[in-house]
Amino acid sequence: MKKIIFSVIGLAATFANAQIIMEPPTTSGRDVALIMVQGPGYPADGYIPVIQQIQQFASQNGINLFASVPTFPDNKADAGNIITEFKKSMDGLKSKGFTGNDVFLAGHSDGGAIALDYAIKGTQVLRGVILEGSIMKRDQRSIESNGFTKFSHSVPTLTLCGELDGIMRISRCAESHWHQTENIDQSQKDLFPVVALKGLSHWRFSSGAIPDTIKQNDLRAEIEEKDAHTQIAQSFVGFFGQILKIQSASQLMANTQQVDLKPLVNAMVMEGSFYMKKMCNSGTTVNVEAPDCLKGSPYINQFSSLQMAGEILNKNIKVVNDDNFHIASTLIPYHHPSINSTCDGDTQVECKVNTISTTENIYESTEDNGKHAVGATEMKTKFKSREAIQLAAGNKKADFHEMDEVTDRCGEINKDVIQWAYDHSSDEAKKRYDSYGEKLVVGADLGPYNDGPSWIWRSLQYNENKEKTQVSVQSPAMKFKADFFLEFSAGIHYCKVLSPFRAMEWIYFDSLKGHYMPQTQVYEAFLQ
Repeated sequence: MKKIIFSVIGLAATFANAQIIMEPPTTSGRDVALIMVQGPGYPADGYIPVIQQIQQFASQNGINLFASVPTFPDNKADAGNIITEFKKSMDGLKSKGFTGNDVFLAGHSDGGAIALDYAIKGTQVLRGVILEGSIMKRDQRSIESNGFTKFSHSVPTLTLCGELDGIMRISRCAESHWHQTENIDQSQKDLFPVVALKGLSHWRFSSGAIPDTIKQNDLRAEIEEKDAHTQIAQSFVGFFGQILKIQSASQLMANTQQVDLKPLVNAMVMEGSFYMKKMCNSGTTVNVEAPDCLKGSPYINQFSSLQMAGEILNKNIKVVNDDNFHIASTLIPYHHPSINSTCDGDTQVECKVNTISTTENIYESTEDNGKHAVGATEMKTKFKSREAIQLAAGNKKADFHEMDEVTDRCGEINKDVIQWAYDHSSDEAKKRYDSYGEKLVVGADLGPYNDGPSWIWRSLQYNENKEKTQVSVQSPAMKFKADFFLEFSAGIHYCKVLSPFRAMEWIYFDSLKGHYMPQTQVYEAFLQ
């Protein structure tokens, strides 16, 4: 029978100062140790059920897993106390028979960041780290000159995400997936796997009474606790197997029910997220392309620019846009949209109207804790106007008043963004959004703000109604007719475009906050 030992540390025999030591269910196999760092304010004993599951899967695959869950002072790990608690855990594990050097460190929520930092900087050589509802931070990685991602450490790290984690949003997990698996430098290939588990909330990584902070911020789990712990256990033991070269164990991760992150990753790529790579932002309006920077937004090129252009009457004429990332407020050099076309409206052969737009992505916060939006809160895009594009395509009847001046063209573009994001979301995400989500809608354009700075510094507006059933998006606009006397302002129509990634992130995550929260769960402890 499995033994769980509460080893009391210090003079006061209180549970707050206890150390949980969990011996393996069997005594055969390779000795491996796991030390679990609790999340902030999360009771240490809440991790007992999931660790028992991990131990069961480990024992079935040739691993003799010893585990420790230290209770940190005030239930909160930090860079100072983890050194002491780690040593206590190792001493406790060895006193119960652990031998060997195969030690893994895991951490939940902020405990994950503490665990990884200790693994990177500490003197103890660890075989790997598992992050639960936590991520490898942006400041630990860089984009090399070859365009690939490289991390500043080589500690094997498994990132475990929950599809419905209300603390660590799934969109941040998608960002991690792109850097750690899709864009990783060959020298670090397979070091940093990312697994996003279906139906898991933040609290499903633990158990017991849900802390108030979790009740107020987490999303509702769609998987029972026992099933969630099975998925987590398979992920842990699969990671152990990959690192320790135990074939039967290494195959377990493939058995987990994982979320397809491709829709979110694709939306991030379509935005041209600055969290993927920096913007090229060359001195010239048309950016000099390089592997380590992003030239412009694929979504603006493929969709928004065509929506601005409108239908071209002559089907032989095609509008082709070249978007370029630049800071919108830069005056020297001044980057502005342009048109290059020699098309005749009556042409019988294929002809292109080449337009150039510029875009700057704006982000909510650089704080990397999973709480803030990952998608750009707005894309400051400088387009040529529909009137100007239609004139360049040979439409002599193009009229600024009808095509630009009295329209909500920016709103039309943003409405298409929302529809694109919805169409490309997973069926599960759409179902939740339809049933529980706070809907993203589009309001009338604001302005026009034709003095330049007024448009630049007015943000895309997100206005929530009193019932908290919908949020209306409104774009400040700036527009001038094609024959305006100032050449650099003639024929422009500027918009604050809603990012397709932000719109999809809203569908998957933000729309559910306050509407799809955790139900009360009761933990019945079973200590044997």
